[in-house]
Amino acid sequence: VGFGISNKNQVKEVIDAGADGAIVGSAVVKLIENNLGNKEKMLVDVKNFINEMKK
Repeated sequence: VGFGISNKNQVKEVIDAGADGAIVGSAVVKLIENNLGNKEKMLVDVKNFINEMKK
């Protein structure tokens, strides 16, 4: 499931509803765009976001 999922509460909702997974592509793209000038911060932010979504 995808389209507009950008936080862990939304991920939990779709998983609880029976989805096998959740796509948060736009949220990751936004993090990348916001950090184009700082690759290290970009990687940290994306890693932290993904880890938070897994909780």
